[in-house]
Amino acid sequence: MCIRDSHNILLYRVLLWAFISLVSTREYYEYITSDFDGRRIPAQLWIAHLCIFIEYIILFKFTQNEFVKPFPNYVSYTWLVIFIILGVATVFLLIKDARRKLKERKQKQIKEKSS
Repeated sequence: MCIRDSHNILLYRVLLWAFISLVSTREYYEYITSDFDGRRIPAQLWIAHLCIFIEYIILFKFTQNEFVKPFPNYVSYTWLVIFIILGVATVFLLIKDARRKLKERKQKQIKEKSS
C-alpha cells in the first residue's frame, strides 16, 4: 500500500495538519499561560494528539520490514545525543518554571497576609 509522491491526498493532508496545528498551538499556549488551576486540556489539542498517535500507528503497521539494514552507528549516536539534550533541557525548564510559580504563590500569600 503506497501512495505516489505526486498524489493530491498528500497535499490535502499537509493542509489539514497546517490548520489543525494553528488552532492547537493557540489552545496549548492559552492552556500553559493561564493561571487557572484545575483546568482541562482543550478539545482541539486532544484531537491533534490523537491524530498524531493514529498516524504513528499506521506508520508502524505499514513500514514493517521496509528498512532491513540497521542505521549506521554515527546516526544512532547523533540522535541519542540530540534526544538527551532535549530531555535535559525540558526537565531543566520545567523545574525552573515550577520554582518561579512557587515563588510567585509565596509572594502572593505574603501580600494577602499583610493586607
